[in-house]
Amino acid sequence: MVLLTRHNRWQGGSQTTTLVVSFSLLGLLLIALVVKGAGFYLTYAPLEYQRYGDRLVAYDRWLDEPQWSASIDALRDIEVVHDRFQTGYLVLGQSP
Repeated sequence: MVLLTRHNRWQGGSQTTTLVVSFSLLGLLLIALVVKGAGFYLTYAPLEYQRYGDRLVAYDRWLDEPQWSASIDALRDIEVVHDRFQTGYLVLGQSP
């Protein structure tokens, strides 16, 4: 609410400014979270790991192409780590 005092000064603008700035920052935060989530999804969602003989292959289902492969002998300390979405990550520790 904007009030004019007897000195014709505008009062109440600081609350409006605070609300505008707060909602703008909240909107920017939401946009940043959506962009980060979309980037993560586009990077990791289509990948599946397949074993062909002595090779481990990261296969992209969307592109229908392998993305990388590594020899099973070169990999050490492999574990699947589950996240809160129950999808899991493959954590690879390569030997030097």
